[in-house]
Amino acid sequence: MNKFKLLLQNGDDISGAIYSSGFSSSSQIYSKNFGMTAKTYKEKGANTLIRYTVADSSLGKILIAATNKGLCAVQIADSKAELLEIFKNEFANAEIIEDNQFLAKYLEKILNYLDNNQELDLPTDVKATAFQHKVWEALRKIPYGETRSYGQVAQMLDKPKAFRAVASACAKNPVALVVPCHRVVGANGNLRGFRWGLERKKELLLREQARVNQPLFDNLVQDD
Repeated sequence: MNKFKLLLQNGDDISGAIYSSGFSSSSQIYSKNFGMTAKTYKEKGANTLIRYTVADSSLGKILIAATNKGLCAVQIADSKAELLEIFKNEFANAEIIEDNQFLAKYLEKILNYLDNNQELDLPTDVKATAFQHKVWEALRKIPYGETRSYGQVAQMLDKPKAFRAVASACAKNPVALVVPCHRVVGANGNLRGFRWGLERKKELLLREQARVNQPLFDNLVQDD
């Protein structure tokens, strides 16, 4: 997938990039049902209006961004500057504006979710291959306060050998929290692969377990 993205951004046409990257069809590259098309990604959001806001949260600075269709980014980091660098690189050719009012309801729901609410069902507009779409939908079915291993998610998709592909899809999740990739752990229960930091992943899981009064681990361990 990284090769496909690089080819697109270097000017290859979409069909050429698909087959040069080893995919057999465009259906493997994106799902229209889940949001942003490959063409839009190639152009880094060209001709797309994206609004964003950055706020303080209990896990650090949080950036959320949305098109008129739904959220396209939810990111968490230590500083606004770090978030904006990541976000603006991903959508370098989009029309990007800061719009706190437009995103106020999204932000309120996400902050409430972080601090005391167990429900977070928000519309998204994100780029996704067909497989990524299936993985992210499976992640949304993991109950609040519970976890699944990468292998268990692969089994949910009837692809028991695809655990590495599941891990890759989790790593590429653009909307943290909304798609709860933090609920996926290693087969031994160890914490792995959270773009926004393993300490944040651990904190999210501990909060969720505490709120449902059903701790699943005596000790959450980070892999080195």
